[in-house]
Amino acid sequence: MSNVHRLRILADLAGGRRTVTELSKKLGTFPPLVFLHLRKLVRAELVVEGEREIIDRERLQPINKSYYEIKDFRFEISLKTILEEVSKWH
Repeated sequence: MSNVHRLRILADLAGGRRTVTELSKKLGTFPPLVFLHLRKLVRAELVVEGEREIIDRERLQPINKSYYEIKDFRFEISLKTILEEVSKWH
């Protein structure tokens, strides 16, 4: 949660499942960076990797796409925690 990209990813996923490519276009950043942030969100159990979908592009090789979805979660933070974190910046 300490990175603006992760917050933006969570906000976008609130509107429905997305692929790395869709998220990278929306955020205006590179897919590997989005993937890195998604891995962290998955480890934090805020996002899940959805089913792979196979797409046939005019009978070419099938393409596997992973979709990411936001998990239902509750996030609480206390003023004490905020103050402790802010004090680390100075």
